[in-house]
Amino acid sequence: IAQAIGCHRQTVKNELDRGSVSQVKAQTQNGKTYRYTHTVYFPDAGQRQYEENRLNCGRISKWASIPAFMEWADTKMLEAGWSPDAVIGYLKIHFPYATARLPCPTTLYHWINIGLMRTKNIDLLEKVSRAPRKTGRLTLSSHFGDFLRFSYKKLLFHSEKESAMFDYLRNMI
Repeated sequence: IAQAIGCHRQTVKNELDRGSVSQVKAQTQNGKTYRYTHTVYFPDAGQRQYEENRLNCGRISKWASIPAFMEWADTKMLEAGWSPDAVIGYLKIHFPYATARLPCPTTLYHWINIGLMRTKNIDLLEKVSRAPRKTGRLTLSSHFGDFLRFSYKKLLFHSEKESAMFDYLRNMI
């Protein structure tokens, strides 16, 4: 079967194991009931078992594994006016043994941005007053523009050919 469909034989065995169902057949003879079990393959049962197994695989998200923290952090940020940095800082000072399970402040900001918490960006006092982050693609000249403007090429290059190559690359940027 595996050669015919072009897959490994273990794949076929796994599918047969997932889709195999034990059925009980009862037969009454002379007032006594005899029960026989036999295994039958049903593709629907195999698919259902596969989908159920897929639901159980993978890592549980950190936000789903610490609901009590999420609620406490929301309360502090909404009612006490704390920032995500203050929430994490408070816990690191008062509960240093629990820091392994805590998210970092950047993760808290991300959870707020995508809507996993009751706290919204408008509830964060500092975040609203700051200018939004510039988005878009950064060019190489924006990172190294000052470097390219200085005449370090005399220090970096030993020959005229290398210096010409530097000028060519600078003009491309």
